[in-house]
Amino acid sequence: MVSLTRTFHPIGFGAFYTECHKTIDKEINIVYDCGTITKDVNLKNYIENLYAKDSTIDILFISHFHADHINGIPYLKERCKIKKVIIPYIPEIDRLLFVYINKLNDFSQLIINTEEYFGKETEVIRIKPEQEDELNNSFQSDSVNHEKKNTNIPSGTPINIPLTTSHTNSQWYFIPFNFDYTKNITNLKTILQCNGLEYNNLNEENYIIDNFQTISKTYRDTLKSNTNDSSIILFSGTTYNTKPSLFFISYWKNKIKNGNVDMLKRYYCLSLPNCIYFGDVSLNSKRISCLKSKLNKIDQTFWKTIQTIQIPHHGSKNNFNSAILTPYLTCIISCDFIHFKSPSCSVIHDILKSGSLLKVVTHQKHTQFTEHAVY
Repeated sequence: MVSLTRTFHPIGFGAFYTECHKTIDKEINIVYDCGTITKDVNLKNYIENLYAKDSTIDILFISHFHADHINGIPYLKERCKIKKVIIPYIPEIDRLLFVYINKLNDFSQLIINTEEYFGKETEVIRIKPEQEDELNNSFQSDSVNHEKKNTNIPSGTPINIPLTTSHTNSQWYFIPFNFDYTKNITNLKTILQCNGLEYNNLNEENYIIDNFQTISKTYRDTLKSNTNDSSIILFSGTTYNTKPSLFFISYWKNKIKNGNVDMLKRYYCLSLPNCIYFGDVSLNSKRISCLKSKLNKIDQTFWKTIQTIQIPHHGSKNNFNSAILTPYLTCIISCDFIHFKSPSCSVIHDILKSGSLLKVVTHQKHTQFTEHAVY
């Protein structure tokens, strides 16, 4: 038997989501994004309260390189030993331009030379872009073992976390999808070339600095609306083959203080605690259809057993699609009600109308949302 604790931490306009899979003699720690731009939040305190010095994080998933998702990573790296980092694939020649146009100079080494940033003890895996009209036909051949060394892997490749011990033989799967994170940079280079800039010089720092006004204006005019369009989507879940039955409960943190646990899921026989983290992706219909098809190709139970989703981009209506909703689905929105007027009223309306369960996690500590399960 494996116990799972999944937590959506109250860090406001950002993302810090964690999972801990624990057996009697083994523990697997997972982090999906670590950052916030809400001023009143001390992210370091949350990291310190969760992880003792030199704790091990087995996998850090970085959905995309925006400050509200990554500005806590420097301290996370300082405090913990990170074994594996999963990031979107960005061609090496494009990384410098990406840093400048997104004003990420403080995180340049993280983006440009991720391996050097984390050190030789950390394995870095890049998720190659998804071709939305192509579906994997094989599950076993595409799986990546937790101990296997890979540099670049295709979108939709399952990353298996074996939890085989003397007490259990459970399996949990993390499946990252990258719906072409690099296309904005490629398009930008083409447009800049049409405006008289030399394509081959767009990976040189001095050239970017000298022409930054033109580059910045072109970026704002043509691509700004698409900057959140391609976060890594992460499926986190197990299959019915793992265990014939399990329980799954969720609660608000403040309910515990009064001795009352709000069992949103109560006890669902044969219910799987499967989750999708959407980062800041744009949920258009084609993308949802592709994601569903990909997961069903891997295992027919994955899509229909999703119990929890993180609503993309802090509840922005521009990234949302109500087609993702089902009754009793738990929907998490991370926001602070300050930045960018998120969450959108229309998103909240659609979630409630569908019969899904809305949980808004803000910068207030009592809004922390935790799920417990055994499998």
